[in-house]
Amino acid sequence: MNGFKRVSLALLLTGVITGAVLAQVSSQQPTSRKECAVCHLEWVDAFSQPGAITLIEPPTRIMASESETCLGCHDASVVDSRLRVWLEHGHKTGVVPPASMTVPALLPLQDGKLACRTCHTAHGAKGMGSADLASAVFLRVPNETSQLCKMCHTDKVGGPALGSHPIGGMPWPIPQELIDAGSKARPGDRSISCQVCHTPHGSEREHLLVMGVTSNELCLTCHEKLRPRMWRKRQGVHPDRPVVHSPEQMAAVKRMGTRLGSEDRLICLSCHKIHHGQNGRFMIAMPLEGSTFCLQCHPGKQSTLGTVHDLRQSAPQVQNLLGMTPEQSGPCGSCHMFHNLAIRPNQTDADPLGVCTSCHIPGGPAAKTGDLKLTHPINVPVPAMSAEKPLPLFEAPIGEKGSQVMTCTTCHDPHNTSNPKFLRDKPENLCRTCHADVARRIADGPHATLMTKTDNPDAGQHSGTCLACHKIHAWTTDQTLWAVTPAEGQPSSDAICLGCHKDIQWSTAEQGPIKSVMHPRAVVRSNKLPLPLVAAGTGEKADRIGCQTCHNPHAGKDSPMLLRASEQGKKPAGVCFECHENVAFIGQSMHGQRAMKLETDKKRVCGPCHAVHAVEGSTRNKLWAVKLSDQGDTTAERRCLGCHRTGGPAAPPSTIVHHPQEPLTAIDWKDENTGLTQITCLTCHLPHGKNQDIPDQVSLPVLAAAKPMLRSDVAETTCAVCHGFDAARRFLYFHRPEARR
Repeated sequence: MNGFKRVSLALLLTGVITGAVLAQVSSQQPTSRKECAVCHLEWVDAFSQPGAITLIEPPTRIMASESETCLGCHDASVVDSRLRVWLEHGHKTGVVPPASMTVPALLPLQDGKLACRTCHTAHGAKGMGSADLASAVFLRVPNETSQLCKMCHTDKVGGPALGSHPIGGMPWPIPQELIDAGSKARPGDRSISCQVCHTPHGSEREHLLVMGVTSNELCLTCHEKLRPRMWRKRQGVHPDRPVVHSPEQMAAVKRMGTRLGSEDRLICLSCHKIHHGQNGRFMIAMPLEGSTFCLQCHPGKQSTLGTVHDLRQSAPQVQNLLGMTPEQSGPCGSCHMFHNLAIRPNQTDADPLGVCTSCHIPGGPAAKTGDLKLTHPINVPVPAMSAEKPLPLFEAPIGEKGSQVMTCTTCHDPHNTSNPKFLRDKPENLCRTCHADVARRIADGPHATLMTKTDNPDAGQHSGTCLACHKIHAWTTDQTLWAVTPAEGQPSSDAICLGCHKDIQWSTAEQGPIKSVMHPRAVVRSNKLPLPLVAAGTGEKADRIGCQTCHNPHAGKDSPMLLRASEQGKKPAGVCFECHENVAFIGQSMHGQRAMKLETDKKRVCGPCHAVHAVEGSTRNKLWAVKLSDQGDTTAERRCLGCHRTGGPAAPPSTIVHHPQEPLTAIDWKDENTGLTQITCLTCHLPHGKNQDIPDQVSLPVLAAAKPMLRSDVAETTCAVCHGFDAARRFLYFHRPEARR
């Protein structure tokens, strides 16, 4: 009896031999029932023998699957440690399965609750093979392809068709990072199972995951290898892990039953549900149809539904890159998907992102809008932009990477239904955002009132001064950025100006008076001219005078006639002096504005004599604006006498009696300045004056001293120019009788 007590005590205290070992040797031992009692404590004979002395009470339940029994061996003396199995996060035991779960009889419960024995058996299971103790897990059912897991978790194994992550074979091996983190997979395995992401014992993460769910680490470990750069920095693709600040969006995530990552960042699990997602390949939290899913976080885009950008109505048969119609993908899915564009980009110089021109091209879904040839510069950096209401820029997809450039969606918002052109603001406000200085100046200038005079078909539809002359989308390829019909037969540089200013023409090579006269389009050889030159035609060098050489179409009220000289703080005639430097001293002469007391706008420094643009009676020669006199033998005299005549605006000259104005061939003389071989007014006089170093503040009497406006050589020895050194004696003898005495 005492011996049996010792055996019973030994059976109760001994826990050093695993059930696997007992199972292996049971057929060789005559007392196998006592060996089984190492785990099956309730089988000990002493509990059933009358008068037997035991140290513990007989067990009232099956002890083989109690945690304490398993812990007798699994305390680090075998593969699984006590810390990993019981103290760290593991599959729940001692709980009643939920009502939605049916546990098959092959997986026994204990008192209706999950226990170690539910999944494991120390005897080994059919089909488990003869694994050695180092790798044996003694599962009741093989689990290489998650067979055991699927027996209970039937709601998580239907694959994408039922909203769950797929399991089974895949083209790439399980990443080593997952194996290192605890995945039950061997290097080189190409099959996804539940154990790739989950571990039943010893997980430090939620949901028994081998990696955390506060970031995209677990998902991207596989998916970044399967589809590199799933998060792309480009338009139409969801941003990479943005921080969610909006309480409404936070509430939307909670409402969908998903979660945010650390720092309230949007992560994969904010939109996707690995189990219990929507039916289909994406496992998203809500249906795509009707864009219900997208509108949870973007309710402001609701207004797009029902517009022409809702392809369910405007192009219902069009399919996105995933083969889905607008009805299947929802309105948003026609253009956007989560990790890429839903359309094939049609990158061009006009649309470097290729998003808009994927539809807005001939033969495309939006072909009825026409071929939108973008004439505004695009895919170029923006030097400055208003800080008050900036427009969005995008990373350059073509050209220099990293720079922020304009695209179609800089000015257009495809979701803005308040504007028929989907513009982000009024046209003039959009232009002003980048062209603030130009907009400020032109706002009160002469061109600000052109909106009612232009032939731009959009001018009546939109307000603002820019569209009077410019059209962002030209309807013909040769109009570039212009909305005005160009004048026929004119170079492109001036054809736009002359398209409105139809009464003005450039001067031609024809002689004599013409109906309209204008400054000739002369070629400028000097490269020092501080005025812009224009080209004679497309692709030619800008080397000649054009409308924009003298005029700035964006000038304001402080620039009379839009002249560029005013912008530089100069008088209007300053633009003439940029080329005609030899006449810049006219202001110091009696032909100057001060001496002539000219006050009207039309009679400025050059204006009394010359007309750059046509006036009544103008002639092409010298752009003469004064009516010629009927008197005079030469054109030069008739010009001068047009003013210097009796009853004219200037006093007639006091002349001495001179011999008839015959040709000067007898003295072999020719005026180098005028080319004249006959004595005229210009023989002795300079109509534009000369540099006399007279300050601007001097009085008119001082200016009167320069009245004769004689040439330098004539002023000193007027008569001697023709009559030689004896001229002085002759002058004194004939013209000063008192000197004869």
